[in-house]
Amino acid sequence: MSNRKSRLLAGCVAAIALGVTAMAFAGPQNGIANDDNDPAVLRLKIGKISLAPSASLTRGAAGARISAEGRFIVQLDGPLTPERADALARAGVTLGDYLPNFAYVVRLPGGFNVAQLGNLPFVRWVGPFDKSWKLDPEIGQLQLRSAARQALAGQNLIQLSVSLFANEPPNAALASIRAIPGAAILATERSGDVVRFCINIPRSEYARLADIPAIQWVGENDEPQPRNYPGNWINQSNVPDAFPIWAHGLTGIGQIGGLIDGNYFGTEGLNADHCSFRDPGGNPIGPTHRKLVAYFGTNAYDMHATHTSGTMVGDEQPISGTTTNRGIAYDAKLAFTNLNQLNTNSLMTMLTQDAGAGARVHSNSWGGGSTLYNQWCVDIDKFMYDDEDQLVVFAVINAGGVKNPENAKNLLAVGASGDTPNQANYCSGGSGPTSDGRRRPEIMATGCSVFSAVNSGAVCDFAADQGTSMACPLVAGSAVLVRQYFMSGYYPTGAANAVDSCTPSGALIKAVLINSAVDMTGIAGYPSNQEGWGRMLLDNALYFSGDSRKLARLADVRNASGMATGETRTFTGLINSSAEPLRITLAWTEKQAALNANPTYINNLDLEVTVNSTLYRGNDFAAGQSTTGGPSDTKNNVEQVLLLAPPVGPFSVTVRATAVNTPGLQGFALVGSGDIGGAPTLASISPNAALSDDVVSVTDLLGSEFRSGAGFQLRHSSSSPIIDATGVSLVSAGKLTGTLDLTAAPAGSYDVIVTNPDGQSATLANAFSVSVVCSPADLNNDGFIDGLDIQPFMNAVIAGGGTPRQLCAADVNQDTLIDANDISAFVQCLTQTGPCPP
Repeated sequence: MSNRKSRLLAGCVAAIALGVTAMAFAGPQNGIANDDNDPAVLRLKIGKISLAPSASLTRGAAGARISAEGRFIVQLDGPLTPERADALARAGVTLGDYLPNFAYVVRLPGGFNVAQLGNLPFVRWVGPFDKSWKLDPEIGQLQLRSAARQALAGQNLIQLSVSLFANEPPNAALASIRAIPGAAILATERSGDVVRFCINIPRSEYARLADIPAIQWVGENDEPQPRNYPGNWINQSNVPDAFPIWAHGLTGIGQIGGLIDGNYFGTEGLNADHCSFRDPGGNPIGPTHRKLVAYFGTNAYDMHATHTSGTMVGDEQPISGTTTNRGIAYDAKLAFTNLNQLNTNSLMTMLTQDAGAGARVHSNSWGGGSTLYNQWCVDIDKFMYDDEDQLVVFAVINAGGVKNPENAKNLLAVGASGDTPNQANYCSGGSGPTSDGRRRPEIMATGCSVFSAVNSGAVCDFAADQGTSMACPLVAGSAVLVRQYFMSGYYPTGAANAVDSCTPSGALIKAVLINSAVDMTGIAGYPSNQEGWGRMLLDNALYFSGDSRKLARLADVRNASGMATGETRTFTGLINSSAEPLRITLAWTEKQAALNANPTYINNLDLEVTVNSTLYRGNDFAAGQSTTGGPSDTKNNVEQVLLLAPPVGPFSVTVRATAVNTPGLQGFALVGSGDIGGAPTLASISPNAALSDDVVSVTDLLGSEFRSGAGFQLRHSSSSPIIDATGVSLVSAGKLTGTLDLTAAPAGSYDVIVTNPDGQSATLANAFSVSVVCSPADLNNDGFIDGLDIQPFMNAVIAGGGTPRQLCAADVNQDTLIDANDISAFVQCLTQTGPCPP
């Protein structure tokens, strides 16, 4: 700890020596800070920097201009809004990486008039990007494992990852690096708009990299290492030999997982000849193989890779005829990547190639030794943000404080719980929080005495191992099953229905898994930075027909349809009984952080649940459940409200976009469980118009959360009459059909109302219209004007009685009044002694 402090202070002295009077070093951060909303500071890995308004470039002489193109910091006085983003764009500023608090890296051209920013009242500070912010304070602190890296260290060389600013041409930076004595460029890679170099450089020279204008960040290359130090029924039901998820047909059919594992220092990986993976038909690895759709890297035996792969998707039954050691998603397929590919590829490249083979859930039972958000974290967060279908799952380190890459924001971080009868107890796993105060791990699963595939060659051997490495593929395989649940249309009816099929976001799958977790009573405090949200119990996560516990997918909002600062979304429901806990979980996937930043969280959504007029905020817990009066959580992108015995009655859930500092919108996923009923929603009705006295077949009443036994009706804009549909059929949770008898229905607009059996309803205002069409004087609408029309005509004239169509026909002269003037007109029509209106 003292070494890190002295290194940070050295960085401070270097910054001060530059004479940048706008900055005052405030010391290293202590993890959980209380200044998330302080607009006067810049919070970086090197520490907290105070930015004096008096030294902002906007305080210079009127008309002052930037002398040369470069990278600058523009700090606002609060969260970004769409209006602020538009104003900055009009001023010629394109926002780059976010730096807390409320600051952005921008490129300003030579000659730029800074007054354009000074005229914006929300711009607090503008100044140059200081070179002292570029160097990772953890450089030189890694414990090196490989012989090659240890040999480098023996030569006083260090291997670094160098990232350029976005859209920065690489040639000038390459030339500057090569000019440093002893520096050697090992690899160059582009990820989106950022170019990165892997280099070797003398320890005495690496500080010179900060002088190169194009470079934004320099950090030491970490080294991955494995994280290992009868789980299927424990993780499905916690009832011996009960496998309810499998029993309902969720085995991974049609799904592909990704897994990166193996010997980073060698060539060994998954044993594809093991009976858990071998194709009995001899099909080659690829789309037709029964288990392996892709294999990137060498196909040789590594115990760790083979064991974790078997836990996730292995199935020995086609080879051995037995099912004892099946993986949790045994009918899923696998895209496997050997971990040694990380020697020559970025993690982004490896995740992307598995995704290209069809993988949407990715298991990783390895990690490094650094503690501050690094390039691996950037790659994970960017991968999930750019493709919201993806979920990356990582094992946390087995002991001590959490390391990288479980520090990434968007992944699901896994610790290990015990095997039966100790499943409520800790097995292994590092403890949080992360360096910026976020909760880790987030979920636990069985990691002790996990049996899975082992040994080389065409074998069918199994053995136990333990560690977070073993827990991670159990969670990832379970995520595959959750994905199948939604894609097979199990939600919301609890039975597979193709009409209800949807593709869940990675955030939704993550929220469902965390929402399933239960308190591990062998660990003090809940939730905590040792067990996160508890031990995964998959049957808690998913609703099947007949279950008392319901699952409510309240929202799965992609980023393109998300919220800006200040917006809210509210959802309502009904608590039917207190027999089941009410648990609401919010999760979102946000943009990757800048490597310079600490903290790394950017956007702040807040979860608020109101039950019987009592407000509960996300992550405000006491005695194992939600309490009241605490502050909102500003750090975590997972928030939860839990009531162990909720009162019966209505509840509402609000997601509040307190700060969306990413240009654009922030989506989210929101799920709930308990003995609850979600309110239906209405989108449209077809047909949406008819004539009075018609009988109409409604072919498409569309919306969501329709339940078996739901009905619908029309309500006239005057509040009466109400016309109930008959023969209502639930086609899917999003579609009803039925029949509307419009006999005597008055003309006008009607609201459409759908009501579920639990009383929850939704209204689509003025969605249906009724018109009245008639032939003057033909009151019985038989096509003739004769004696049969006399009685209804007299009833309309004298008493004002009759159906809307009869009243329309009684207005023979079509002046909207039924009076004496219509009598002579009716007689002329009846006797054909005069003109009759058409």
